[in-house]
Amino acid sequence: MIDIHSHTTYSDDSFSVGKLLREVQKIGLSLLSITDHNTVQAYYELQNSDIRNEFDGKILPGIEITTTYKGETIEVLGYGFYKRT
Repeated sequence: MIDIHSHTTYSDDSFSVGKLLREVQKIGLSLLSITDHNTVQAYYELQNSDIRNEFDGKILPGIEITTTYKGETIEVLGYGFYKRT
């Protein structure tokens, strides 16, 4: 089972990064993408091995970007762009 569209408290969810990872670990996800709105802050937290080790599965970097197209607000999901430094 996978979830490629999830959020944390950096966006509009009530789960911290660590809490989200613990919850998806409990339900047995194999792949997770945190796609907070207009921020990749969760991925900086994931550099902490204590937090990252809460989940055994693969994490696909993602983001949900708000933009406009022809005067309409849209949200675009992007994946695979983040590189740890």
